[in-house]
Amino acid sequence: MICLLGVAFLSASACRGTVRMKDDPFFDTFYEKARIIMTKEERLVYRSLPDREAKAAFIEDFWAMRDPDPGTEENENKTAFEERIEYADTWFGHHNTHRGRPAGESRSDSRGWDTDRGYVYILLGPPDELYFDNGEPMPTGRLVSRPQARQSETWVYRAHRVYVQFTLFSGDRWVLTAPSPELSDLLEAAKFNLIDPGLRMDAENRLIFDAGFTGDAVDISIPLSRLRFKESDGRLFTVIRIQITVYHNLQKITTLNHEETVSGTEKELRGKKNVSILVPFRPDQKGKYMFDINVEDTMAFVYSRYRRTIHHTRR
Repeated sequence: MICLLGVAFLSASACRGTVRMKDDPFFDTFYEKARIIMTKEERLVYRSLPDREAKAAFIEDFWAMRDPDPGTEENENKTAFEERIEYADTWFGHHNTHRGRPAGESRSDSRGWDTDRGYVYILLGPPDELYFDNGEPMPTGRLVSRPQARQSETWVYRAHRVYVQFTLFSGDRWVLTAPSPELSDLLEAAKFNLIDPGLRMDAENRLIFDAGFTGDAVDISIPLSRLRFKESDGRLFTVIRIQITVYHNLQKITTLNHEETVSGTEKELRGKKNVSILVPFRPDQKGKYMFDINVEDTMAFVYSRYRRTIHHTRR
């Protein structure tokens, strides 16, 4: 895989050849592919976990945090991720000469996910429009009978207002060559918001927040303009659900769950810019702490959850 200078946001996950971790029983079945949607901190934590039990617990938590509807047996995000991996293997494998058919058994055939096109597809899903060589859009997507002589592909994601262009280089290598300026932030956000294509929302409407640690609590600040409210008895209200996984020296020690109701009259809420939520936690040991924070707007019309991590050192 050729990784272009200036496309730094692909370097961590899309410049291939991840070194197999010694004695990791879940490398092939989980980490090698799931790292595409992991944060830097999650990769660091996973690689530091000492045993099979700890890694199995991490994997369970990893997918639970990405489940848009915990009340059902199916994890829609996990299913979408696996389907996108399969699609990428079918269409984007470097040496798969049977594009559009199941990949062969060889490792080189089945690593379509390990390419620029695979990386973008896994995070953003199928584009709304697909152009070959700047020609007419292909409304039905890829066709098995499509000639392989094309030299470029342009993907358009209307909901996100971005386009992505890939160019064919020698050796059958497709490289991201003309990304929209917003693509880097969008791909990073997609790691936390991998959702069914039918629920894709405008990137500008994502729930965002700031967070810090005060010494005895995690302080989360959310812009009111990003929240959705319902009305009851002349007052507006919304419910914010927060889950914080706490690590001490890269070892998970606890999970904090907090639910906060924000309410007020329209006039009262209009006078505020942010809502501040404190989740109590007092470090009882010296060392480095990491807080993996998930914030969900339960009143949103579509799935709206965002995530970030913060750090604190007790000396």
